[in-house]
Amino acid sequence: MRLNPYAFMGLSSLIAGPVVLLLGRLQSDYAAFAGALVAGGSALVWLGISGRRIGRAAWIAVGALAVVGVFGSLLIVREEISCMYCYYGQQGYPWGWIDTGFSHDHMPTVQHAHQIMATNPEIVGRSIDGFKAFVDGTFWGYVALPLAAVTTQVGRVLQQARQVASS
Repeated sequence: MRLNPYAFMGLSSLIAGPVVLLLGRLQSDYAAFAGALVAGGSALVWLGISGRRIGRAAWIAVGALAVVGVFGSLLIVREEISCMYCYYGQQGYPWGWIDTGFSHDHMPTVQHAHQIMATNPEIVGRSIDGFKAFVDGTFWGYVALPLAAVTTQVGRVLQQARQVASS
């Protein structure tokens, strides 16, 4: 048995997943990220140890699904009011990589913050966190990888079964 780079990367992901849970807060985004690291790491270890390959099309699918996941997760918005004066919003999952924020004299609810943003859009500040976007891409890639690996292997088994049945 020869370990290749897939196996080493997968083992590091299998270790990092539980570490994220131990060091992070017990929130759903940390649990989801840890689960993705374990699932994707398991797929990489399996590919590395078994010597199987998933092929170029599957890797392209993993990349495409990661991009779709990163941009599709922008539909998830987390908002809060802190100190009755500051609005803070994040878009993206599991880590909000587009941040929105502003402060105002009186803002007791998120709905009131939306009214203020609608009437005064110039006071709203937005920023993009490139590191969080990269980590979100890693998350979505690790979610897609086991799906691509399983789909590829099932396709190969079905193709072999058809060849056996036809001969």
